[in-house]
Amino acid sequence: MEVKLLVCVVVALAVTGSNAQSGVCGQAPLNVNPRIVGGHTAVAGAWPWQVSLQYSGHHRCGGSLINDQWVLTAAQCVIGLATSSFRVILGRDALNSTSPDEAIRFVSEIISHPSYNVNTLDSDIALVQLSSTVTFTDYIRPVCLAAYGSVFEHGSFCWATGWGHIKTNTPLPYPQRLQQVELPIVSNEVCHDHYGIVSDNMMCTSTSSGGIDTCIGDGGSPLMRKNGDIWVQGGVSIFVSAAGCGLANVPSGFTRVSQYESWIKSHIAVNQPGFSGATQLSAPLLLSVSLLLSSLFVLS
Repeated sequence: MEVKLLVCVVVALAVTGSNAQSGVCGQAPLNVNPRIVGGHTAVAGAWPWQVSLQYSGHHRCGGSLINDQWVLTAAQCVIGLATSSFRVILGRDALNSTSPDEAIRFVSEIISHPSYNVNTLDSDIALVQLSSTVTFTDYIRPVCLAAYGSVFEHGSFCWATGWGHIKTNTPLPYPQRLQQVELPIVSNEVCHDHYGIVSDNMMCTSTSSGGIDTCIGDGGSPLMRKNGDIWVQGGVSIFVSAAGCGLANVPSGFTRVSQYESWIKSHIAVNQPGFSGATQLSAPLLLSVSLLLSSLFVLS
């Protein structure tokens, strides 16, 4: 990633959910003070829901643990690929070295959203079921999800995390430790003006100075904000500009998680994820969808 994922602003909250998830999600005991300007290496365990989704033994995308057996990621990361070739690594800080705090699971099921559009990246979201449940620790915990109607204001800040490139055409150096970055939200209108398409199922970040961003390899990773004592995922990383990562006033895009609360709940029968409700303000403007795939890079 060009600098990593983040924290976005949601207005108001009240965690809802079933069973243990509502009381556990969004808690990161080792994330003492993540407020750092620019992209930096994260402290081990700072983002205990961050996972590496690996295909044929190689990191393909990020994802987030949302209960004890399900991971949220981008559809572009998994669609059309063999379930048996995936594995998920949880609780690991550096991709190139193992950790006593990690867990590894194979994948038993992949559910991509039926409305995913490979050309526009609308509904670019997917659920990955782990082969068996995981035990929650300080290093492995689920994130809370933004509930339907959550508002992420223009100019508010979110955190992004991931193991993607640190700049255009520059992979994360060995041992590939998880990176984090704080990014400002820009309105869908601003993002739409740049690309020609941003539906209300998406959200965007951008900086006026450039230099920090998500990048190739960060696809599927979370965009988050801290609400009170809990972290809430508002977005799933899905694209950056084809011109490169970290460019000034050039937005990067995320699937808006709150739009998919009902869909997520419909596929998870046991221990549904915890959702953080937000005061409903004005609904995001529904924008036309006409963006050419050549206008952006997908992040898988």
